Amino acid sequence: MALRLGKHAPKIHPRTLFYHNYHVAVPPPPPVSYYYKRLHTNSWGMLGNDNVGDCTFADAGHQIMLNNSYTGRGPNPTLADILKGYSAVSGYDPRTGANDNGCAITDVMDYRNTVGIGGDKIAAWVQIDPTNLQHVRQAIHAFGGVQIGVQLPNSALDQFNSNKDWTVVANDGGIAGGHDIFGCGYPDDKNIAIVSWGRALFASVEWLKKYCDEMYATVSLDWISTQAGLSPSHLNLDALKQDLLALQK
Repeated sequence: MALRLGKHAPKIHPRTLFYHNYHVAVPPPPPVSYYYKRLHTNSWGMLGNDNVGDCTFADAGHQIMLNNSYTGRGPNPTLADILKGYSAVSGYDPRTGANDNGCAITDVMDYRNTVGIGGDKIAAWVQIDPTNLQHVRQAIHAFGGVQIGVQLPNSALDQFNSNKDWTVVANDGGIAGGHDIFGCGYPDDKNIAIVSWGRALFASVEWLKKYCDEMYATVSLDWISTQAGLSPSHLNLDALKQDLLALQK
């Protein structure tokens, strides 16, 4: 099975908001275990990441698919939608294959905010400290998932090809390159449920601590308005809305 990467090193962006700024004074803990139902299927699709280095856009496509399954919006992004965005941000030419060099996650976030993928636009994005497991869980619960940037070890490629979850091994074979995966659940305090290359699997918390170099959640007004019953009451939505208005100026 062909597996491509494509995430650039973390890139600072002036429109990035920070998750910790929107906590209420005493936030309640997230649920001990939480899944989004689409996790139980493997109907995600590669979205081009078997042929080109568009993992940052494939991750975005998977998030939109999950959000649509809850909010009733749609249609889901097509491969053409994903490649259109990837070409716009990276300069990739699908006719010749030139400039298939991947993207920075924050550049993809900016595209999703200003242009959108297949008609789906986000209001903003927030950066999350990947070492703060409570914040990671709360963000998954509140925003319908997180975009996880990693420096992927070769051992993860071997584990994936052997239908194994991602865990730390003594000899990881070195770093294969930057990759972007979608985190959309957690069964316990030791693992995060993820989607990569169209397949649902788990990554251990220790694995994420070792290899994750950036993490974000997208702010979708449709998600917030329709998922109030699912989202924990730990966010200061008034402060978030004020910052969203400021970004629009």
